[in-house]
Amino acid sequence: MPDRILKFLNIFMWVVIVFFVGDTILRIWEHVKMPEAAAAQSAPWYTDIIFFGIATVIIVGICLLFRWIIKKRDK
Repeated sequence: MPDRILKFLNIFMWVVIVFFVGDTILRIWEHVKMPEAAAAQSAPWYTDIIFFGIATVIIVGICLLFRWIIKKRDK
């Protein structure tokens, strides 16, 4: 059972990381292609990237914490 949980956590972490990277690339591409759309917003265009980056770090950190707890408990 712990092996399945560890595999799930690994897959989930990579999905979150790849989603963040893909979303970041898309937002940068949109800014390069249409900078006037970002000018209409009151916040800088990269604000969402920062928020998603912080959320990604927190989610991956929680997954790593769960992995550490499961491995420590399994020993």
